[in-house]
Amino acid sequence: MPFYIAAVFITFFLIAVSARSQDLVEAFDEDDVPVSIEVFPTITTRSFSLSLSPMSQWLNPQYPAAEAVTTAAQPPIQILPIPFAGYQDTYGILLGAALALYDPETQTRLTTSYLTNLDGYERYKERFQWRRPNEWLLDVSASVGTDIQHYYGEGDNTPGAYQSYLSQLSFGTVSFQYSFKDNFYLGPSVEYLYRDWNATTNITVFANESEFRVGAQATWDYRDIIIEPHSGSYYQLGLFTLPAVGNNGLGTDVWQLEGDARDYVTLFDHVVLALRANGAWTMTGQPSYSFEYALGGTSELRGFNTNRFRGLDFYGLQGEIRFPIFPWLIGATSVDAGDITSTAFTNFPLMSWQVGLRSDVVEELGIIFRVDYGFSYGGSVFIYSINEPF
Repeated sequence: MPFYIAAVFITFFLIAVSARSQDLVEAFDEDDVPVSIEVFPTITTRSFSLSLSPMSQWLNPQYPAAEAVTTAAQPPIQILPIPFAGYQDTYGILLGAALALYDPETQTRLTTSYLTNLDGYERYKERFQWRRPNEWLLDVSASVGTDIQHYYGEGDNTPGAYQSYLSQLSFGTVSFQYSFKDNFYLGPSVEYLYRDWNATTNITVFANESEFRVGAQATWDYRDIIIEPHSGSYYQLGLFTLPAVGNNGLGTDVWQLEGDARDYVTLFDHVVLALRANGAWTMTGQPSYSFEYALGGTSELRGFNTNRFRGLDFYGLQGEIRFPIFPWLIGATSVDAGDITSTAFTNFPLMSWQVGLRSDVVEELGIIFRVDYGFSYGGSVFIYSINEPF
């Protein structure tokens, strides 16, 4: 086992054990002082996020237990300085810090963060989430900085070798979700992306990107707990278009349909079966690099590296068994399958197998530390991330 993997495993266990200690709980204040740590992904890698907060934020508000928590008296707005760290196969070890303003009564927050790998990648991000529980959520975010892409090629039969490209990336989103009835949310979203592939190199591989993506999403959420569900289901359907605006008109007449379905069943003695089916269809047009889809990485086909397979249409199937080992430690084994293409699905699905560990402190802090090791015909991939992949 490489030294850096052994080091992360040791760190994982130290964090997991210490998270159960009274000292750490007191350090974050047992009186429901919320702390959030988030590691923000780029648009194409969708790597991972890390959050620390009281149970009230992660319970589905439709459930009686959540109603009791969220309607209780809460402390005033909190000012929270937050460090964080992680690992991703493209960027390597990631370090950063954030400052958050948080209102426990409405779960509204304003966060500013900085993330770097100390070797060419760095991102600054601002995010504002304005929430009225059981009514609506406005989410506005913007980020600027550099980005690293490992490019293996297009389709589902790419070689194991890649080219690494550095770019300047600016990205912003505005979304609004309104609760029309219990568990059902609907609303519009707008994204803007500017990527300059020539800012750091004279080699032009992809066209520079400057474009909007607009659309609408419908969400049905019946999960008992948002961050680590034990029962219930979750469905999301989105329709998006890339209109002919921006500096270069890339993505003209592109329409994309995206869907995600998840189900959670407790089998016995806290053993949970988690199932997921998701996919996307580019109905018309050719989107630019950043709005194509990719498989491999921390969420889908985890036995392959991030961005290993790319295309216009994809589907994914995942099944995972999560079982307790100790009160503070969860084991997991899973199988991922799926395929991606820009023409037609003709090949047998790609598959990977994963084993992993999770430090389960969701009852007190609302967080899951995750270590996975994925295996596929392409080799193996180590993942140190935060919260369940689905």
